[in-house]
Amino acid sequence: KVSVNIPPHKSIGDYLTFGNPNVPGQKLKVKIPKKANMENRTFVVSVPGPKVTAPDLRENNFAKEFKEALYIFAGVFDDWCVAEGEYNQSLSTIKRKPFKANVEKLKKFDGLVNEFPKNLATPVDISYLRKIVRQERSNKSRRDKRKDGGGSGNSAVAVVGDSMAEQQQESEIHIPQKGTEFMSIDFCRQDFE
Repeated sequence: KVSVNIPPHKSIGDYLTFGNPNVPGQKLKVKIPKKANMENRTFVVSVPGPKVTAPDLRENNFAKEFKEALYIFAGVFDDWCVAEGEYNQSLSTIKRKPFKANVEKLKKFDGLVNEFPKNLATPVDISYLRKIVRQERSNKSRRDKRKDGGGSGNSAVAVVGDSMAEQQQESEIHIPQKGTEFMSIDFCRQDFE
């Protein structure tokens, strides 16, 4: 809010032009309100603040090779934690170190995150590196499913017991996937007898 002085030749209802103190060079036009203090020849008006545009923060975009290397590093580190935990359990209680594999797995990026510059527009932190590994794991899983036959991978082998003959027989069950294209299954009369 800004207090505006009313010139001697202006009265209530007249328009007045004044400079915005928040934005140099900007002129504002306002009508002198009925509530203006005509004894002191001033009134208070709200003025817009300067337009502050937030910087266009974009996520850091790492190369595909880096994402794959980070994914491999995370997997190898997790495997090392499991192996170290099993080795630690195999030691006598006197030689055992306090080592919890699940806790150590969470620390995999603690040292790595310090290798990135600190003055990036979007800083690289541990949660961001975990996000990259999750995305890469999901992408790899999808690629593997597509590579294995394009299906959703929902076919399962179930063992169905025949109570009369007390025999077990294996049957392949195909679970339909979501979508519009489905694999075709051939049926014969013997399948339903």
